[in-house]
Amino acid sequence: MITTMVYEGDDLGQTELEPIRSFLLDCKNHIENGRFEFVERRKCLRTLTELEMSIDDVERVVSSLQPSNYIKGPESDHDAEKGGDIYIFGADTGGIELYIKLKCDEQRGCVCISFHRAEWPLIYPYREG
Repeated sequence: MITTMVYEGDDLGQTELEPIRSFLLDCKNHIENGRFEFVERRKCLRTLTELEMSIDDVERVVSSLQPSNYIKGPESDHDAEKGGDIYIFGADTGGIELYIKLKCDEQRGCVCISFHRAEWPLIYPYREG
C-alpha cells in the first residue's frame, strides 16, 4: 500500500504561490487526460523497484502534490531542443523522501523527469512548521 503525506499549509495566500498552483493544476489535468510520461532513468527505475511502486503509483504521487511540496523552479530545461520550464518537488512516501522533477508541455503532457530518493536534505520554502 502506498501512502503519500500531503503537507497542509497551502493556504499561505502568497501571490508567489500562484505559478506553482497553476503548474500543479496543469500537471493534474494532463494526468487526468492520460497524458503522463515517465522518463525511465536507471535511478528512477531502481527507486520504483525498491519501493514496489508502479507508474500508476507515480501518477498518484504527482497528482497529490501541493505547493507545500515545492522545492524550486521554474528552471529552464537543460535540453535546449525541448525547452520549457522544470519544477522540483519533494514528497514523503512510506517514510522515504522523494525528489521529483516535473515538466509540463503541450506535446508530451506532464513529464516526470526524476522520481527517486532524495540524495540530500530538501528545503521546502512554503512548508509551515
